[in-house]
Amino acid sequence: MDFMGILIWLMGGGCIIASSWLLERFAWYQTLASKTREIVFFCVSVLFGIGAFLVSSYVPADVIQAITPYFVIVASTFSYVFLGKGFHIVDKG
Repeated sequence: MDFMGILIWLMGGGCIIASSWLLERFAWYQTLASKTREIVFFCVSVLFGIGAFLVSSYVPADVIQAITPYFVIVASTFSYVFLGKGFHIVDKG
């Protein structure tokens, strides 16, 4: 998936998955009251979705093309780290 693909994914339901993944890693988020967590989750999801829309709509195509290789490096590293973590959990032999 390229950078534009991720932006499209974030504009759809991906903003919810990304927000959940990110927020669940912060201890302060876990200590919030349920209603407050819901509001924070909603706001972060909206920011991701709208942010992705704004980038895809207003950042020039040549800039997006220029940052795509960096995004591929980050996305690949991210997926390999978490796939590796999952592999090590399954392969405890």
